[in-house]
Amino acid sequence: MISFLIKNLMSYRSKKVASLLQEVVSEIIMHELNDPIFKQLITITEVKIGDDLKKAIIYFRVYKGETQEVERALNKAKGYIKKLMGEK
Repeated sequence: MISFLIKNLMSYRSKKVASLLQEVVSEIIMHELNDPIFKQLITITEVKIGDDLKKAIIYFRVYKGETQEVERALNKAKGYIKKLMGEK
C-alpha cells in the first residue's frame, strides 16, 4: 500500500513539474531568446519528465517554419535556457 502511494505521489509530482516546465520554456522562447528563428510560432506540445525529476524531454511544433532549424537552434540555446529556468 505504501509503495502504491509513493508511486502515485511521484507520478503526480512529475506531472506538475512537467506542466511548469512547459510554461516556463514557452515563456523563455517567446520573450528571452533573441535569435530571429524563435520569432516564428513555436509551441511546446508536451514535456515528459522522469520520476527522479532529473531529465526532461521537451516536444515542440513549428507552424510554417523549418522544424530542423528550430531544433538545432534550441539545442544550441539549451544551456542558456537551463540558466534562465534556474533564475525563475
